[in-house]
Amino acid sequence: MPGLEKFNPEDLADQLTMAGLEVEASESFAARLKGVIVGHVDTLEKHPQADKLSVCQVTIGAKSVQVVCGAANVASGKKYPFVGVGAVLSNGMEIKPVKLRGVESFGMLCSEKELGLSDASEGIMELDTEAPAGSTLVEALTLDDTILEVNITPNRGDALSHWGVAKDIAALTGLKVDFDCVIPKDISLNLENKEALSATINLTHSDHKACGRFTASEIKNVTIAPSPTWLKTRLESLDIRSINNVVDATNYVLLLTGHPVHAYDAANIAGGEIKIYSLENKTKYKTLDGVERSLCANDLIIGDADGLVGLAGIMGGENSEIKNETKDLILEVAFFDPDTIRGTSRRLELQTESSYRFARFVNPETVLRAHEILRDLILILAGGQASNVVDSYPQPFKRISIELPHQEIKRILGIVVPREEIIRILTGLDCTVSEDEKGYVIEPPIARSDLTRSIDLIEEIARVYGLDKIPAQMPRIKTHFPQESQASRSQYAVKDYMVHRGFHETLHYSFFEPTFLNKILKEENPQDWITLQNALSEDLAVMRPSLLPHLIKAYQKNHLLSQKGLRFFELRNVYHYEEKKQIKETLTLSFLYAGNPFGRNRFELGRDADFFDGRGILEGLFQKAGICCDIKKHKEWPYHPGQCIAFSHNDTSLAFVGALHPQLLSELKIREQVYFGELNYDLYSALSQSDPVRYQPISVLPSVYRDLSLVVSKDLSYESILDVIEEEKPDNLTAYNLFALYTGENLGDDKKSLTFSMIYEPKEKSLTDEEVNAVHFALVEKLQKRLGVSLR
Repeated sequence: MPGLEKFNPEDLADQLTMAGLEVEASESFAARLKGVIVGHVDTLEKHPQADKLSVCQVTIGAKSVQVVCGAANVASGKKYPFVGVGAVLSNGMEIKPVKLRGVESFGMLCSEKELGLSDASEGIMELDTEAPAGSTLVEALTLDDTILEVNITPNRGDALSHWGVAKDIAALTGLKVDFDCVIPKDISLNLENKEALSATINLTHSDHKACGRFTASEIKNVTIAPSPTWLKTRLESLDIRSINNVVDATNYVLLLTGHPVHAYDAANIAGGEIKIYSLENKTKYKTLDGVERSLCANDLIIGDADGLVGLAGIMGGENSEIKNETKDLILEVAFFDPDTIRGTSRRLELQTESSYRFARFVNPETVLRAHEILRDLILILAGGQASNVVDSYPQPFKRISIELPHQEIKRILGIVVPREEIIRILTGLDCTVSEDEKGYVIEPPIARSDLTRSIDLIEEIARVYGLDKIPAQMPRIKTHFPQESQASRSQYAVKDYMVHRGFHETLHYSFFEPTFLNKILKEENPQDWITLQNALSEDLAVMRPSLLPHLIKAYQKNHLLSQKGLRFFELRNVYHYEEKKQIKETLTLSFLYAGNPFGRNRFELGRDADFFDGRGILEGLFQKAGICCDIKKHKEWPYHPGQCIAFSHNDTSLAFVGALHPQLLSELKIREQVYFGELNYDLYSALSQSDPVRYQPISVLPSVYRDLSLVVSKDLSYESILDVIEEEKPDNLTAYNLFALYTGENLGDDKKSLTFSMIYEPKEKSLTDEEVNAVHFALVEKLQKRLGVSLR
């Protein structure tokens, strides 16, 4: 990028960070190679006292020094990196004059590892530079660079290359990117014989969705050899280990353009045929890392006439890797669908440099350019004759058009960005910009797959223009006091009611385990349960049809911790199918209790909870809401057949409460009686709203109390007596309560005695005994006629 040398690397790093490309570290190569110069070995003699040592006379500019060296690859007439006495290497080694087997040495010829350019080396680093002896190694290898380590966010797949970052730098600085400058200036990519061959590749490109573009070419008669120093150094400085000239060329083009490229040994491509297709069946395949992997249907494959040669976009196969004896190559550069590559990579737990980029979208428009650079670079490094490029691009990508109004930019950023700055920034990011009366019409480049909405473009303007130019100002927000709805107030009142009766509220997931549901609700029809297609786990596979399983689980966990008198409730939705598989959500109040809620105390309150506690809770709720209910016995699972009642209103079930079935408690290994109640809160709420409670003033006149003791058949239910009293009661009978139940020998085995407290309240004047007796015994007479009861 011409002109970039004028910018301070630290300032540039700050600009990139503020623009969203966070620079995590920076390193100067000049500092790492301080004191390292080019040394020319003039003469080389065998050490007189050691077979593996050599005595070298090394020219370092205007003088020559003697160096004792043990490397097998050192030779006279060649250049190597040299550090003299007093220098300190990047690994901390200080160079001092030494005497080795009686011969003095005044410096050191260095390997890539000793210079910190590589993790391993097989000998002294040989230099193929024209730089004179004595010049610094930084100048000789044009390494006067600062390396920036940039953290790329997942949406910026375009920035996973030097080209991509260079485009952002150009937008920030106003410079222009020279995309033709891809290798050192003294090496040319303009080769006359680059299309000397006709391509003989038979390309079959069948899956256009998973593989949008595929290019291939041939190079024959290459020579596999170590890479030149400039290429080795550049790759090693970017933490890429040098392998050979062909593999290094593919890695270099990957880092430069962002396009994952691949070179196959043509001898292992059967029939010169390349196929791109999706698997139909499962199969095993050994990838380049030597691991045999299980491939599934829809995995994208690159194959030949005989079978598989690579896992598209992720890794090549072991059967087609480049070896030292390789003579002919087939090159590949492609565009693969991000979702396809991401899915296969995750399932195989195999992430490579290629899959990392393909999963974040590479630019399909520059595939051919990247292929041409790769082909020409291999011709320079390995020789040979190249063919033309076979390019399959059946459905070219089209740019989208986004409208960007002037007022929207100002509304989002809070400032007015000058028109010329907006155009400069967007065109610098390769956007096509046109204007109309409302604002701008923008066509983002294909490479920027993250630019799909006007807000995305505004973010680009903000980060390039400079977030520091946007003044810090607290937004003006109109505050509104939230209005609590009647529904929320009603729910809060019910929860408060339950808490004041000693219950603790629970909150659970809306999903549950089907096996445990079957155990708890086995009498229900599992076909009405809503099963998730993509459940997080088997334990969360069914939308709960009842809150009972959740509450039982909570009871069991707390009971194991020696908690006594447990009382839980939850007001949440339950789910089931209605007709035509329509999902129905019902807000339900469920509560579960057991044992003595008071525990051990000095008041000797030792009564265990029973069925009547739950009944009283529901009756209290109905009384608060002014709802009149019918009560009947309920014998269905999971309730105890003799200790459960159902509340209904106008023949519609409203609530149930009772003891859990002994068989269920036995299966769950619960040794105390547990009680459970549930209320259809949606219906309860609707009835409460349709029939609101009306308040009446308390009478200032004295009430009159009468006791009513009835002898009835044991088969006659309490509810039957209440129904008759409710139907026949006089206007001034305001309350009646059962306070005694008696059975005994003097009544007979088939009789029981119920004693009620009857409260009569006057309306306008005090009641006399005669008036009360008249209405009281009139009621008794009606009970006798309708139910056959008698006074005790």
